[in-house]
Amino acid sequence: MINPKNFNDVFRFSKIYSRSKTAISVNEPWGVFATQALEGIKRDLKSIVLNKYDSFKFNISNSQGRPSMPRVSWVAITGNRTRVSLAPSYTICFGKNGDGIVHGLMLPATLNFTPLKPLERTALTKFIDIDGPNAESKYNNRFINPKEIPSTDFDEFMIIDHLSNSLENLNSLEYPKDSND
Repeated sequence: MINPKNFNDVFRFSKIYSRSKTAISVNEPWGVFATQALEGIKRDLKSIVLNKYDSFKFNISNSQGRPSMPRVSWVAITGNRTRVSLAPSYTICFGKNGDGIVHGLMLPATLNFTPLKPLERTALTKFIDIDGPNAESKYNNRFINPKEIPSTDFDEFMIIDHLSNSLENLNSLEYPKDSND
């Protein structure tokens, strides 16, 4: 199952970080706090995927600061030992203001051609903002099947249901192999 505390911790971190004029180092207490919560979410997702999809080859990663935490935190599942920057992934992005998550199949900034078409979420009047400060971290309009969950309505079963649907679609896609394989 999913531990809601980890999500609430990242919501809290994101809210605090959104008010900060300076970057938060990964080594500062808040950076360590957020990293531990993201690692907990990663463990929970790994357990769910291993229990449901024994034949699905996957990699789970999370946003990492170098040396500062990113303004938009995320956890992602890719297939076939592929990095998030190279292929579609199931991704959970945390709103940069701590107001919720957007999750589903997401395309990386580096993937220019795909038969999949992302939804233009910025055309919506109300949405959870997941755009970071630079081109590589602008995630709002990269999701194929985005689902939003406000932090006030967090429901682990909504995550698990959409994760299942997204992983079935992700598993059917062709991936470029990571050059490190």
